[in-house]
Amino acid sequence: MPLHKLHTFNSLKIPGFRIYCLSMVGQWAAMAMQNVVMGLFVYRLTGSTAILGTMSLASAIPQILVAPFTGVLIDRFSKKRLMQIGQAVFAVTSGIIAILLQTKFLDGAHPDSWLLLVGISAIQGMTGALLWSARMAMVPELVNRDKVANATSLTTIGMNIFQLIAPACGGYLIDKVNFEAVFLTIGGFYLISILFTNFLPSREGISHHRGNVFVDMVEGLKYVSKNVTLLWILIYTLLSSMIVFPLGAMISVFSDSILKVGATGLGLLQGLQAVGALLTVLIIATLTIKKRGLLMLATGLVLGLAQAAFAFSTSYPLSLLIMIFVGLGSAGQITLATILIQTNSDPGQLGRVTSLFLLVLGISGLITFGSGFVAEAIGVQWTVGGVSLLQAAATVLILLLVPKLRKLE
Repeated sequence: MPLHKLHTFNSLKIPGFRIYCLSMVGQWAAMAMQNVVMGLFVYRLTGSTAILGTMSLASAIPQILVAPFTGVLIDRFSKKRLMQIGQAVFAVTSGIIAILLQTKFLDGAHPDSWLLLVGISAIQGMTGALLWSARMAMVPELVNRDKVANATSLTTIGMNIFQLIAPACGGYLIDKVNFEAVFLTIGGFYLISILFTNFLPSREGISHHRGNVFVDMVEGLKYVSKNVTLLWILIYTLLSSMIVFPLGAMISVFSDSILKVGATGLGLLQGLQAVGALLTVLIIATLTIKKRGLLMLATGLVLGLAQAAFAFSTSYPLSLLIMIFVGLGSAGQITLATILIQTNSDPGQLGRVTSLFLLVLGISGLITFGSGFVAEAIGVQWTVGGVSLLQAAATVLILLLVPKLRKLE
């Protein structure tokens, strides 16, 4: 196909969506850097996979509790302002961590200081539910329905470009400077994001009424419970997230204790994962793909098998190669699930549906908490590898037994 006929960047022709992508740059960079930095810092501070799991629990519980309410807020109020509130909270909490490091409170001399990070994770988990839901629900407001798949893919491309660059930069900063410099950088990126988000169009929510919050929340649950398509998408997202989250939380254990490559090596692992993710979402953005349900399941199967291979690898070069396929599978599954939710939900219910999507991701955080303790007992390789193989087997069963999901366009 001639280059001028490719549809990869179609959505960027829309001014509002261009501003949206620009406003996300700081947030994407900050999130990508924090994903690699926080887990490594906690592991080096405590040396415990159980505490890594506890950090996931601290984030997951508030996320689960507030996720249904964020959907109601998003359907009622300006997504732009809600995003700025979330970005501000992340900037402040990153600055607090930097201050605690500067004052030497977060170090081995204070063995219980990691508990402060639990509190910060809880705040970020609660705020992240609002920020992530608002960001996801805003896309269909900025582009026409026929461009939602392209626009969602482009946002994932942008996010993965920074997943490619930011973790390696963060790892380098840790090795050459210190953790404090990284957390200050993360806070600065969030401040930049607040600034550019201000240029987005401000629209009120499109909920048809402003009744009781709990009534609106229950209506959203009823809507999803009656929509078998959305239910299956959420169920499979939960299944896949249950293997993605434990590796994300404990990948620092692999880099430090199994592959022995340090923070810079960890950044490269995360970067190669982003390469695979970037290739996948470029394809989704460029091509008019049918059978999105089948492709979601296929990429989910790749994810399970690749992550199992990574878990049992002791070769760093081989692990780098495998991480490309981990990124391919994880990005394909989550991007296609997001697109299917956006295109199969009524506009007036989209905020509440996306909040349930986030609720599913929060539940996966509970699994990560348990996996941290399992890893203490049987080792991180068997923990991550075991759940990955179970997910792959479950995916095959769903492919065979759930034709409605497999045939979803």
